[in-house]
Amino acid sequence: MGFRFADSGREDAKRIALGNWESSLHREAKHMLSAVIESPGSIPSVQALLILGDLECGVGRGNTGWMYAGMANRLAFDIGLHIDVRISGISEHEAQIRHMVMRACGIYDKYWVLFFGRPPSIKNQDISMDLLSRGCSQLTSLMGRPGHADQANTTAEIYDHLVELMVLGGRIVERGDKVQNRDTHNVRGGDKHDGNEEREDTAYLHAIALDRQLQNWYKRLPERLQWKPANIKHAPSSYFLLHQQYHVSMILLHRPWAKYEEIERDDKNDVSRN
Repeated sequence: MGFRFADSGREDAKRIALGNWESSLHREAKHMLSAVIESPGSIPSVQALLILGDLECGVGRGNTGWMYAGMANRLAFDIGLHIDVRISGISEHEAQIRHMVMRACGIYDKYWVLFFGRPPSIKNQDISMDLLSRGCSQLTSLMGRPGHADQANTTAEIYDHLVELMVLGGRIVERGDKVQNRDTHNVRGGDKHDGNEEREDTAYLHAIALDRQLQNWYKRLPERLQWKPANIKHAPSSYFLLHQQYHVSMILLHRPWAKYEEIERDDKNDVSRN
């Protein structure tokens, strides 16, 4: 993935470049995919599929990337990464790695849903809340050097809050899908008017509840992660991703009630009067 951000003028970068932001490493990874699929599932296979999906999306092949991400999610469930295995005699180190990879699958899945409108592969109820509640900050113990772990603490804490935010984002999308499915069913059945107002009221009340949950999430951010000039100056990129995702979730939540057509008509009337 680092090739995407590498200095294209370097000789070693030129040697593996294939055009369209692709590299020979990317090409070889795709060629090895069939061997991965035919072999027994493993954690490295899940990680490889997630990365390959990200690479495909980065070069404009979103459909292929989404398929690879879906394969990673299905493989993760197939090898039981969604199951709490701490009581099965497995080492704490391995349990944390399994947890970290499952969380990565969940975050990637939510991104495909929120940014590309794809149906979710992983529902919130598919992963135990205990699994989600164990934070990324616990995973810094996997990093050998104390100094490196200290630097990673802030990023790990950010991803703790990001996972919580993505769960709320998933609820926004799942709720929208339910409303759309009901509307489609009613149109096919000829019931275009009965109960429409009641459904709109229910959907609006649900949106208000989600809005409150999002705002509460934002208020609970620790001071060092809040949007303040002092924090912005020295924040890692994950800090900006966190706040961007919050506002994206708010936009998606309130977009169904935006009155774009009325605003456009008002603008045209103002122009005609002038």
